[in-house]
Amino acid sequence: MSALQAKAGRLPDGSIGAPSTDENWEVAYPFLKAQAALADGHEYGIEAWHFALAFVVTREEAFAQRAIQFADLMVAGLTSEPIDASPGSPPCVARYPTDLPSTDFANPGRCLAAGQFLYAHLYVKNVALVYDWLHDRLTESQKESYRGYMRTAVDRIWNDRQDGGWALSDPANNYHYGYLVATVLQALATWGEDPAAVRNWNFLVQEKWPAIFAYLKGDGQGGYWHEGTHYGRKSKQDLVEVMLWLRDASVGRKLDLFKAPGLHYADELVRYQLYSMQPDMFSKRGSHGYRGGAAYNASSNPPTLVQVGDLASDAQGPVTTADAALMAMLADGLSGQPAGAMAQHWVRDLSDGVLRTRRARIHEFLFDEPTRAQQDFTSEAVLPTFTASSQWFHSRSDWTANATAVSFFSAKGPQITSHQHRDQNSFVVWHKGWQAADLNNWSGSGLADDTAIHNTLLVNGEGQRTPILDPRFSANDPAYGRIAAVHASAAVPGLRAVIGDAAAAYGTSEDSGVRRTLQRFDRLLVHYKHIVVVGDSVVTSNGAADSVTYMVHSRGDFLATADPRTYVTASPCGESMFGGAGCVDAMAGGRMVHTTVAPQVPVLRGRSNYFGRGSPAIGGFGLELDADGPATVLLNAMSFTDQASPALPTVESIGSTSGFVGTRVVHDGASLLVLLRDDALGAPVPQVVFSVADGGTHALLVSGLVPGRYAITQPGGSVIDAGLVGADGLLSASITTGGQVSVTRLP
Repeated sequence: MSALQAKAGRLPDGSIGAPSTDENWEVAYPFLKAQAALADGHEYGIEAWHFALAFVVTREEAFAQRAIQFADLMVAGLTSEPIDASPGSPPCVARYPTDLPSTDFANPGRCLAAGQFLYAHLYVKNVALVYDWLHDRLTESQKESYRGYMRTAVDRIWNDRQDGGWALSDPANNYHYGYLVATVLQALATWGEDPAAVRNWNFLVQEKWPAIFAYLKGDGQGGYWHEGTHYGRKSKQDLVEVMLWLRDASVGRKLDLFKAPGLHYADELVRYQLYSMQPDMFSKRGSHGYRGGAAYNASSNPPTLVQVGDLASDAQGPVTTADAALMAMLADGLSGQPAGAMAQHWVRDLSDGVLRTRRARIHEFLFDEPTRAQQDFTSEAVLPTFTASSQWFHSRSDWTANATAVSFFSAKGPQITSHQHRDQNSFVVWHKGWQAADLNNWSGSGLADDTAIHNTLLVNGEGQRTPILDPRFSANDPAYGRIAAVHASAAVPGLRAVIGDAAAAYGTSEDSGVRRTLQRFDRLLVHYKHIVVVGDSVVTSNGAADSVTYMVHSRGDFLATADPRTYVTASPCGESMFGGAGCVDAMAGGRMVHTTVAPQVPVLRGRSNYFGRGSPAIGGFGLELDADGPATVLLNAMSFTDQASPALPTVESIGSTSGFVGTRVVHDGASLLVLLRDDALGAPVPQVVFSVADGGTHALLVSGLVPGRYAITQPGGSVIDAGLVGADGLLSASITTGGQVSVTRLP
């Protein structure tokens, strides 16, 4: 038995040990057995390697015969004919057989070439796994033809493309990881039998792995993926699967990238997956996708989960089978480590609502081991309720279904790969559904990745620039976008803040980076329980004629209130993108109360039917606040509660005599004070003085202070040591109000 077979058979001797007790196998086995008995008319998505896996586990002859039949048909499709009759048409590598069922990656007759190289690894995988797992069942002629098929496919991926060679050197691109999988599987399956295996492996080691590692330890750290949730799912799944194949195929598992010194990406990815999923109720559907095969019942099914990130949307938001497979693979790769135990807990106990097709269960069975140790991460002691990397910040009030969770994105740029959104300093917020959300779920490729669909700023009606891979712009320019500071309060449990800056993200791609539309775009976001406060300091370059538009979008529509500063989100059932008899309340009874504090007389308007670049109308509702330059400070408070709640939160401005603008928010038993410099051009200062008429205990967050040690004098004269303020200029404390409060830097 080869090392790749050991992966399929779970144990070194090839036995699985009572496979009937594995819930994935209980679904997969009878399905595959019925499919293997068919002469034709196979169900959509059945592949050669599915039958090969079933043979390794059961040793039933019918599975071997069907696997080889499918692989033979694929190998027979190897060709050098042009894709079509057009002049200069590039050659086809292989055509998907007309005798095989359609799959997610190919329809009968589809040519593997040009854009279809995205799926090259799936063509190679079916032949490689049959070649390896049923090696002793193949004739010498078959082995030679299988090797030729894999060798030709991999060679054509990297050489003589005649189609522009998309993503051959882009370790942040989903195509690149398809190329990686195909090459690794060819090398592993034919090692010692085809010189191309050694050549291809050396090529990866010398020219591809260094760039991939550099990305994962650099711009890609933290588990986020620049291409976004939809494209990122594929890249992450391909990458982790390759890491597992390499670990299990190496002698003594010595090539274990999950334990490679300095490479912590797998741990980061588990953390990202856990933080970026929220409880949800409306996207559960189907029957055989649930554990135990139970049909959906709203009262008894545990909640499914929804992915956050840059894709807070309905269409791609629900956690998919790809997420479940990724978590199962991470639990395998990190088995025996804390992150692996947390991933295992998610797979076993928190993924009930994920629709798992029978084909998905086949893949999950390959990597899932129900008996692995698991650990519940939903406690402060195991996994704190906030996290951050150099690219994104995520905070949640708790781990319950009623939590308020916020994600903030700002990555150094400019864009480093295709499909990357124009969303520096943007945020999304979840409370019983998407309350502050992206309007569209796709990115790049002519689809809507516009700034206008994100919760960030427009300048003079224009969004952020898109010089994709343009050498005129420095990829390390911190002014383009970055998370400048993350603050977790030691004095106020649950109070967190993040500062992002992104001035250079605005402008035109023709200006060669000389003239910027913005000189400054700093954003402060503060999260405390069910309150989120966002403050923007904006300096434009063209004077008072410049117009800055702050945007926040929701899955529901925005309704005006008696207070002209305040809008409330309503259920999206009605005159909205979710309208109609089949509408389900995508916000599950939650709502957002959005209040503008600065400017004091805001120019607010609701918007719908947004249009994206090269796209049709984007369904969704947005609230826009316009303010004039050249130096503008915006301050907005969002509170999250139930739609049935009759009372609005208390949101008021805080007076300051020392150059600050602030807000006081009282909501759901929490009282929060946030202050930032009232002058977008102003430098940090060593003191802030403000007054709060109402007494009581408040959480305080101040931004814009000179570094140093501070003391706070409370009403009545009591003084508390507020500790050190670092280079981020942030101070937090729990204070008593009811009069004047001063925050002063000590000598």
